[in-house]
Amino acid sequence: MEKFPPSSVVTKNGFFAKDLNTIFLRNNLTSTVHDKTIYHEIKHRDHYPAQYKNNPILCENEADRFMIRKLIEQYMTELDLEPEEFNWTRFVQYYDLPTTTNAEMVQSEFFDYINNLV
Repeated sequence: MEKFPPSSVVTKNGFFAKDLNTIFLRNNLTSTVHDKTIYHEIKHRDHYPAQYKNNPILCENEADRFMIRKLIEQYMTELDLEPEEFNWTRFVQYYDLPTTTNAEMVQSEFFDYINNLV
């Protein structure tokens, strides 16, 4: 992982450079934004350039799902919550996720998470 300063050229919080096998992150991210960005970009390691070019929405959705899954694991551990204590709206607020696009993903990934605990 490499850090880069804020710039008007690169407007994203981070990106994965496949040819370098490196994730680049802005050097001024809050810890929450850092975690969201790194988890999202980690999933892009699985995507090939042609795959991303042909179906970027699928690749972005996969990266978002992976990010949400990792954030759920982190959230449950850091707050020492039992599955029955999970509240998806509080989770979405905690990580400042867009509720309209991520509500279904959060709920789906949470159920996958608890099913894997058994």
